[in-house]
Parts: sequence; C-alpha cells; structure tokens
Amino acid sequence: MAHNVEKRNQARKLYIFERQSLALISDMLGVSVATLRRWKNLDAKAGDDWDLPRAANMMVGRGHDAILAEAVEGFTLMYQAGLKNINEDKTLNAEARVKLAASLADSFAKMMAAAGKASPTLSKLAVAHEVISELAKFIHAKGQDTLASQAFLELIEPFGEHLAKDAKWK
Repeated sequence: MAHNVEKRNQARKLYIFERQSLALISDMLGVSVATLRRWKNLDAKAGDDWDLPRAANMMVGRGHDAILAEAVEGFTLMYQAGLKNINEDKTLNAEARVKLAASLADSFAKMMAAAGKASPTLSKLAVAHEVISELAKFIHAKGQDTLASQAFLELIEPFGEHLAKDAKWK
C-alpha cells in the first residue's frame, strides 16, 4: 500500500518529538511497523537518522542529568534482575554463580564510574545516599528505641528538603 509523504513526515515527527514507539505510530497512522522501519532505514541511508534528533530532543527537553539518572536507574534494575536470576537459577553450580555475579558487579561498577564522571552532581548524590543509608543501618543496629534513632527519623526528612534546595546538590 502506498502512503503519502505527509503520513511519512507525520510518522517522523511522532517518533522524534513525541518519542512514540514504532508500534504505537503504526496504530495511530494505520501504517505497518515494517513500513515505518523501512522509511526510517531509507532516511538514515539518506543522512536523516531519526534517532539522532530524537536523542537530541530528549536531551533538550529533559537535560543531561535527567537522562543520565534514567540510564543509571535502568541499568540498576537490570543489575538487580540479573543478580536475582543468578541466585535463583538452580542449574548453575557455585563457581558459575560466582563468575556471573562478579562479571555483573564489574559491569555495575564501570557503569557507576562512568555515570559519576559524566555527572558530578549524580556522583555526589550517590555518595550522600550511601552515607545516609549506612548511618541508618548503624543506628538501626544499635536499637530502634534509642534517642539517636528518634532524632535521626526526625531530622532525615528536613535534611532531604535542605539538600533539595541547596544549589550545590542540584
């Protein structure tokens, strides 16, 4: 089925500026996903790679740190799922589990190091979060009914609000 240039341009705009998936664009415009992929590939060969302006548009709209934070979050979720799968896979012996877990941990460390270099703010927030988490574990280990535990709980929320307003944490 032949489609007009207007529909092709509309598909491109939906993909780039509204970040719609090809499957959703297919439903919206009544164009097969295969046709959309073909248009996208033909345009890329002609020098109009739809993915480049899509990525640039995302960066302009949301900012570098937001995109990086989303990438770190996505990778962290994959890391956690991978670790869970390794632990639950009864077909793996202990040596295989250790190798896979070590490889996964190495990938995670590299991702976090790269993210920290790309965004000093994200790196600072990660360190702050780790320190506060360790403090919470320490206080919890000492007993929940202690004065320190109560003070920590009373201070942590206002402290978080303080960090959110402080320019050096943004």
